[in-house]
Amino acid sequence: TVIQTEDLSFGIPVKITAKVGPGDSGIVDIQKESELSGHIHNKASLTIQGYMSSKYAQQFPLSLNGSISFEQVYSAVEGDSASVAETVAFLSAIGEVPIKQSIAVTGSINQSGRVQPVGGVQYKIQGFYDLCKIKGFNGQQGVIVPEANFDNVVLDDEIIRAIKEGRFNVWTIETVDEAIEILTGMKPGKIGKNGQYSSGTFNRLVVDRLKKFYEIASRTHNRTGKDAD
Repeated sequence: TVIQTEDLSFGIPVKITAKVGPGDSGIVDIQKESELSGHIHNKASLTIQGYMSSKYAQQFPLSLNGSISFEQVYSAVEGDSASVAETVAFLSAIGEVPIKQSIAVTGSINQSGRVQPVGGVQYKIQGFYDLCKIKGFNGQQGVIVPEANFDNVVLDDEIIRAIKEGRFNVWTIETVDEAIEILTGMKPGKIGKNGQYSSGTFNRLVVDRLKKFYEIASRTHNRTGKDAD
């Protein structure tokens, strides 16, 4: 995120966590429920739900209880530049695939999963670079940014030198699937002629677990309905 004062702008990293389970509550944004979310961020949360429904709920409905939170953020969250990170955090929780914590990400998505440009990218790269410099470089750290932002990003000479020397990285993406591959090391997978994602891919793991959620929720609903009768 970018912090702005009267004379200075700088980026700091924020950790996002997501938790999921079977149910029918959908995605709960803890920032919104705590009245710490602006209108644009609320719209971004709905966009994420639209993307997940269109991509993963074509053969069965989403039966999901999910929550997402910006950890240790106690002021209002505004903007949509965290929507790529939020989406991947949710999918990571559903598929039970860990995300590399050495990589930061910024970017907005639309309902088709295309990554859109955001503001303050140079400050965000600088902020994460400074953190990695303090903790020590290992060659695996870096920032994922929208491809649409790349030509307009002006980086400090020190960061450019670190990139050339392989100590730091900047990746550009155009889709959520590209972010998934960088952040998890897994192939996202594409839908085949049979309407299924390839076995062993990230998206297949997500769909398989969502199907389990649906089956659990359906059994619970059926038992509840019988008891009511």
